[in-house]
Amino acid sequence: MWEQLIGEEHPARAIWELVGRLDLDGFYEGIECSAEEGGRPAYDPRLLISLWIYAYSQGIGSAREVARRGEWEPALQWLTGCETVNYQFYLRGLAKVQMEMLWACLTYNLQQWIRLRKLSSALAAA
Repeated sequence: MWEQLIGEEHPARAIWELVGRLDLDGFYEGIECSAEEGGRPAYDPRLLISLWIYAYSQGIGSAREVARRGEWEPALQWLTGCETVNYQFYLRGLAKVQMEMLWACLTYNLQQWIRLRKLSSALAAA
């Protein structure tokens, strides 16, 4: 249903793909959810990071603006699966995403991706 909101080459898809390739295990470690405790389930760290990167790439620096645009902007709707993202929960979720951890994760994974691209290019040229 929401797959048709954006084209196959849309940057939001590329960001989702990139974030999906990252080792995010550390982000999932602190998430605990149980039926007995109730409350709203935690947002998936992949979603939070993808929203953050996409919003930043579009010049959106406000969680309220992300939530507001999520009501009508196709790429944000696609990323969230047409679910509403409450800006307060979004902010709390982002606060849990530690910058050092994210930076280390992105740096490592981007280095690996560059190495693979170079290896792929070298193999194609051989």
